[in-house]
Amino acid sequence: MRVLSAQFAFSQPVAWSTMTASSEQIQNNRVRLRALERAAAEHVAIGQYENALRLVTVGADWSWFNHTGMFASPTFENLLRTIGTRLVPDSPDRRTEGEHRRVLHVLTQAYPTGGHTRLAWRWMSLDESSEHSVLLTSQYDLGVPSRLTSACDGRLYSLGNLSQVEKVQAVASHLGEYDVIVLHIHPFDAVVVAACAGMANRSRTLLVNHADHVFWLGLSAADQIVNLRPASEWIARDRRTGSSDQFVRLALPLDQPTLDPGAGRDLRVSLGIAEDEPVVATIAEPYKFATSDDLGFMDLISRLFAQIPSAHLIAIGPSQDSHGWGGLQRELPTRVHLLGTTPDYASTLAAADVYLDSFPFSSITSMLEAALHEVPVVTMSKASRGPLNFDDYRLTPDAITTPEEWLELVEGWCRDYPRARAAGAEMQQAVSSVHGKAAWIEQVEALYTSPWVRSDVPVESVSTRLRWYDDSIHELHRAGGLTRNFEELAALSGLRFGTEPDSMRIGA
Repeated sequence: MRVLSAQFAFSQPVAWSTMTASSEQIQNNRVRLRALERAAAEHVAIGQYENALRLVTVGADWSWFNHTGMFASPTFENLLRTIGTRLVPDSPDRRTEGEHRRVLHVLTQAYPTGGHTRLAWRWMSLDESSEHSVLLTSQYDLGVPSRLTSACDGRLYSLGNLSQVEKVQAVASHLGEYDVIVLHIHPFDAVVVAACAGMANRSRTLLVNHADHVFWLGLSAADQIVNLRPASEWIARDRRTGSSDQFVRLALPLDQPTLDPGAGRDLRVSLGIAEDEPVVATIAEPYKFATSDDLGFMDLISRLFAQIPSAHLIAIGPSQDSHGWGGLQRELPTRVHLLGTTPDYASTLAAADVYLDSFPFSSITSMLEAALHEVPVVTMSKASRGPLNFDDYRLTPDAITTPEEWLELVEGWCRDYPRARAAGAEMQQAVSSVHGKAAWIEQVEALYTSPWVRSDVPVESVSTRLRWYDDSIHELHRAGGLTRNFEELAALSGLRFGTEPDSMRIGA
């Protein structure tokens, strides 16, 4: 097997001597963020905390999808601490730990297929030695996934249609009841950050670094940042905090698979796939396949199928309406099977001979789950994409860096079933040793008992110089249709512009 160093994606920067069109847009996005920072500070200065919270929320939401080359805002973080301190002036005494550890999981919103939601319910399901509760800050009319409710034994609280200030106070009212607080929040959830940052006597607060490759709020609320992969630590140290003092590592908790070959056979039959025809599978949100360069996932599928006329692709996530996928299915109507969004992926993995990780943006949870099902995984890494790559090559040693290597390995496994299954068994053992139930419980217990120190010092700035991978992050969002129109976002949030270019206020 080819082995790729875990540092490859970050140790070979691409030459970046001239400003590209993407980097110029990144700088323009930063101008918007800076204007929102100034406006939020003005509102805090005169005690308009509702307006300030809305401005911070808009700024973080904008920066999440419109890459600014910044991964944190010290201005926002310190403003949220100020707001929280003023809205939650009397911190109640912290609960005295009893027989059972009480853990509160805070989410902005929960989804049936969302990776952060699955991590929350798996955490609760595996950690049977603790009592778990869930607080949702902005669920509104969205249905709460049944697995989340059952995992916390029904101890679930959902904030209603409150103002931002009321939400800060409501969140704070819960914090003193628990021994550990775990934040699985969206990158823009200013109310949770303000509530935690303003409550000096809260319990240990862990911020799970779900959105590790984009801007997020939370540094001022976290006692420890829980990183889920090597790249999370690397980019958080260099682009958010300037140090790794607050970092802890925790593997993704994965469900123990129920291997049911019958489900795979039934799916093959329903899709018209013969028993001896090779099946490749992929599971990811459609935007993770979006690219503007010549290295496209669908292009490689076309080349692979030209070499293996009997091969089939089963894709969960993409549909006929997803950009580029409809054309691929029209080109190969009997061999490309797009199942769209569905929480049922076990039958697809049972039917698959080879699993293909998405690119340019790796879908890490999906590929690890495939490996846990003993399906051999192929992932492609490109140095310029930095944190968009999968980077823990102990688990998938056949990491690929060129289309030619990708085609060679996938074709080889499709034609040699015993070799593919052997590779899948090896990956299953490696993934299980890190992400399996026994290994994960040991890790989370070590996390609970590890030493920690609360810091009330202001969040400081780190370098904002653009790196070689910033273009790739911007291009992923642009090509995937994720970028936001600033004026529309501002209007939805009640912002209005003054006569000066950077003058923003909350509308009446």
